[in-house]
Amino acid sequence: MANSIYQRQNQLEILKCLVVQRRLYSSVKYWQLVPAGAMVASIVVPLCFEKSTDGCGVGDWVSVGISVFVWASTMFIGMFRDSTKKMAAEFQQYVDHKLFTSALGECCEWQGMPLPSDIALRISKVTQEDIERERVRDWYSDYSSFSEQYAMLCCQKENVRWDRSLRILLLVVLLMILVGWIVWVVVRVFDVSLRCTLPTLCWCGGGMSIIGKLCRALWNDVVRINGMRDLFERTEKKIIQCVDSNKELMQLQDLIYEHRKSAVLVPDVVYKLSRDVFQAKEDSTAKSHREMLS
Repeated sequence: MANSIYQRQNQLEILKCLVVQRRLYSSVKYWQLVPAGAMVASIVVPLCFEKSTDGCGVGDWVSVGISVFVWASTMFIGMFRDSTKKMAAEFQQYVDHKLFTSALGECCEWQGMPLPSDIALRISKVTQEDIERERVRDWYSDYSSFSEQYAMLCCQKENVRWDRSLRILLLVVLLMILVGWIVWVVVRVFDVSLRCTLPTLCWCGGGMSIIGKLCRALWNDVVRINGMRDLFERTEKKIIQCVDSNKELMQLQDLIYEHRKSAVLVPDVVYKLSRDVFQAKEDSTAKSHREMLS
């Protein structure tokens, strides 16, 4: 289909907006490395000091101080994180608006759109080299043989499948780290005097608490995505039956926007390591879907 979503997604303005949203998300992730690095330091530091003979070693107390820093920096970065994530979600919403308007018509009201001045300012700083480096072409798989509404629905489903897969992968990695850390703490506690147990539990407990909260937040994100399943199924049935589904498609888009704005950010390294595998899987799913409906 000429001028389909698949073709429009590679227009220059859309590619630049995709680079902008990725940079915004990445800026938050870089700042979040500060408390993450401090937590790693809280594990390594005690190993760099000899334990004193009469109780707690210097490294244990340094680790307690690092734990306080982790708590304070997490609070500060949280304020910056929320506003930046919101702006990144708005740029993604703008991209979807440009791609999906032909499916919904101009009368639909889109929430969470960035200001035109913000769009113009930020995309003016994006070069062709940035576009190629970020690999934002062909953001969605090819659904050009479908109707505009069905193609939009498939793009939305692809979006949440991607997101769900990344979050489950990160959740598994974090749970493995948490279990390993617990085992390390148990071994360490039984290896030191009782007078040293309190500071050890103090700094380790703080780090474990942060990882535990992150795991809960990731699981809540997965549950939120799973909650969209019924609406996706109802919308798909209406489209196949040629019943107007603008309302349901916009409901889904609003849910996706709210999810992008509030969901836990997946580290870039996790995304980059899994990108080719996940994208190949999505392209295969799209091909199978096209063949099934042909």
